[in-house]
Amino acid sequence: MSKVASFKPFYHGENSFVVLDRIKHFSMHSSNGFNGTKIHFDDGTELLVGEWPEAVRDAIEQAGKE
Repeated sequence: MSKVASFKPFYHGENSFVVLDRIKHFSMHSSNGFNGTKIHFDDGTELLVGEWPEAVRDAIEQAGKE
């Protein structure tokens, strides 16, 4: 079963639920005074979340331990 993590929105809105196995890579993103992470998925889509890259990394690492 795939692991899912919830991340805060980049600016406003609801949390995003991400299937961690689908993440290809991620990077720091900053725009209009807001900081977060751009997550790139294996199907070419991208998602901005309001978490630091370290939080995304920690979610992936934690899922690997479960």
